[in-house]
Amino acid sequence: MLWSYGDISVVSRLIQPTIDIKISGQMVYPPQKIPKIDKLLFNSELIRDLSIPFIIEVMGMPQSGKTSLIHSFLKKTSDLYQGVRIRLVQEGARTIPSKYKYIKYKDPFGFHLMGGIKVFKGILNNMKHSDQFGVIIQDRGMLDWKVFAQALFTKRRVDLKWKEIEEFYLCEFEPFIFPIGGVIMCLTRPEISLEREGPRKKPGIVMNRKFLKILYEQYLRFHSGILHGDILLPCYTCLDLECKIEEGLKKFNDAIDQMLQKLFRTIRMGVRKTKLH
Repeated sequence: MLWSYGDISVVSRLIQPTIDIKISGQMVYPPQKIPKIDKLLFNSELIRDLSIPFIIEVMGMPQSGKTSLIHSFLKKTSDLYQGVRIRLVQEGARTIPSKYKYIKYKDPFGFHLMGGIKVFKGILNNMKHSDQFGVIIQDRGMLDWKVFAQALFTKRRVDLKWKEIEEFYLCEFEPFIFPIGGVIMCLTRPEISLEREGPRKKPGIVMNRKFLKILYEQYLRFHSGILHGDILLPCYTCLDLECKIEEGLKKFNDAIDQMLQKLFRTIRMGVRKTKLH
């Protein structure tokens, strides 16, 4: 069964153990060796169903630089790209009030669901102004939410019955979601993520070597699903961000610039053809 940007709930069924890219023992497959790394994959046939406004989701490993890169891009463009207004939906977990942060440790999955609801709320709030902009840049949105949930299930921190409940409620939200125009996945190995965060007194719920390895593997499964045609997106790129800040910034800016140019050009050509008919 193929997954497209209109059927998010299928992602969790695709992120399964039987893929070509594997993590074994203590060795972690580095981003540099991943097929099609730093390459923009574009499927123009999917653009016919894409309308403005749409979402560009930025997903990937903790401490890979996602949020900083997004803000740097928006600062450079002044929230306006080729005359099209761009709006940001922040990562859901970042918008949860600090008085509820304790839930992250007592109930990781419950906290994860709270973050997902915050993501949907951010999108719905933007829908009220959809006539004033054309693109949402989403920091860890719907797809990342599913990948992260699968990592929690894989670690057996969560009873699998909650997976069915989550998917039931997720399907209730799907009709209200903007189409996904593209995805930028940012990868760093677990040890790089931990190194960038710096020392801490004790391992965190997410920032610990065991969980990060599981999460990293889930991102590789998602990437494999793209390459094998099981997950369909108009635009996709996976970036190796185990590099210097300046190089990572250039990679990200080039990727999102190329992605938006291809999407806008194809959409505008489609509009012209419609008018001619």
